Amino acid sequence: MSNEKIYLGKTETKETKYGKMHRISFGPQDFEKMAKLKNSKGWLNCNIKESQEGGMYIQVDTWKPKEKAVSAPTSDDDMPF
Repeated sequence: MSNEKIYLGKTETKETKYGKMHRISFGPQDFEKMAKLKNSKGWLNCNIKESQEGGMYIQVDTWKPKEKAVSAPTSDDDMPF
């Protein structure tokens, strides 16, 4: 994937008598995005981040490991140890 930043849903933080409560809400468009962005195993990774103003937001984690190049076997590969 590209380095494009993709955001989902809405977040809200409320202070309660028991401490902070974080609410995350997803709408129909968010579910469509999630279905398109999930990986081959069906997972979608997201990060919940804090903005400079103190609010929260959800960003899709688009990082993927680089594929390793397959190299030809060498004579050392035939050694038993």
